[in-house]
Amino acid sequence: MIRRQEETFFFDNARVKYKVSVSDKEDGTLAAGEIAPSAVAISMDYVSQGLRLTPALLHQAALDSSTQFVVAQALINNNDCKTCHTRDTKTVGPAFRMIAERYDASPQLIDTLAKRIIGGSHGVWGTDNNMPAHPSLSLHNARTIVNYILSIDRPVPATRPVQGEFVEKVPGEDNGKGSFIIRAAYTDRGAGNLPSHTVDSVIILRSPRLSPLEAGRIEQGALRDQLDEYIFLTAKPNSFIAFEDVDLTGIRKISFRPNWHLYDIYPGGKIEVRLGSPDGTLIGSTVIEREQFNTRYRGAFGGLSNMTPEQARRARRYPKIDEKKFFAPGSDKNSFTIPSVAEIRPTKGKADVYFVFKNDTVSSAESLFPLAEIEMMNH
Repeated sequence: MIRRQEETFFFDNARVKYKVSVSDKEDGTLAAGEIAPSAVAISMDYVSQGLRLTPALLHQAALDSSTQFVVAQALINNNDCKTCHTRDTKTVGPAFRMIAERYDASPQLIDTLAKRIIGGSHGVWGTDNNMPAHPSLSLHNARTIVNYILSIDRPVPATRPVQGEFVEKVPGEDNGKGSFIIRAAYTDRGAGNLPSHTVDSVIILRSPRLSPLEAGRIEQGALRDQLDEYIFLTAKPNSFIAFEDVDLTGIRKISFRPNWHLYDIYPGGKIEVRLGSPDGTLIGSTVIEREQFNTRYRGAFGGLSNMTPEQARRARRYPKIDEKKFFAPGSDKNSFTIPSVAEIRPTKGKADVYFVFKNDTVSSAESLFPLAEIEMMNH
């Protein structure tokens, strides 16, 4: 069993203490020295957004406790790699062992091979066979696969200590919306005629930046919407979404970022954070106003060039938009919206967290605001 103080979210650059305990009826315990620390394999990996790993998917990797590449195996199993490759035998493509024999594991070469997996290749191994592109695979996840392939028949790196500290560092080119996988595994010595058996404990830490549309429960009245490439949730009064089994230990604030919008069609509203049910314990709330995501943008599009005095007064409470940056090619227009932050009452342990949307001044048919992202904050 591996333990960590908070078991739902990771935070970039956070230093995390952990401790592993192992107990086996025949072998004894790790704490008493009957099980050697070197017999316990501990790995910590970051996986980019796009593949939602679960403990079940990791178990399917069918690895013993000595491996340090369980996440790489899971990535391979969930892509089409095994259609053309095996570990030891050449099929449509070269065996992983052949690739490991040809290439050194230098950082530059790892990047080259990772980009080849993403972009596809032809004729590298002297045949007419193509390796198809994998454009949905992130560079980081492709590197993870390459590191595993190049490790075949090379000394297994030393496992982490059974108690210690590590830094949750998101790779520089990554958007930070992936997961950290923490795994501890032990293969026992067997007993009598019983063979040895591997057991593991896995903690999957998700990004603190949540998409409202990925909530476990979305009540009728909270709907998916889209503006150009931006996908977001709109919510009618008294609708809600819920994320299940969330550990709020250490969470001090929750930030709600609205999606920018071209049209002044949303009145804004209140978000209540409740535990257990839509009318459960209230632990925080905040308000999203139309100026945070829409009204102040309209001047840039010529739609509100003649603001009323009240509109102008409300818009002045927020910084003006730098139109040069806003309209720059590839700009993330949501980075210009103003998030609302709810202070959260200290809460320990896991609970179903409900976000309830309110506005008593409008009809029940109106959508209140476009919500792009919810972020858990530990400071």
